[in-house]
Amino acid sequence: MGILLVAQSMGLDYLGPFGFNAGRFLLGALVLIPVCLLWQRGRSVTGQRC
Repeated sequence: MGILLVAQSMGLDYLGPFGFNAGRFLLGALVLIPVCLLWQRGRSVTGQRC
């Protein structure tokens, strides 16, 4: 909890607010894309539909 505040402060020192948010969103997308693909493959194997 408190360590995240330190990481954000250090990140803002190097990048600035827009670059820091862009990095956060890029990291989130890189983590979320494989999760969504695996979830979609699991749903297609079981035959479930949206």
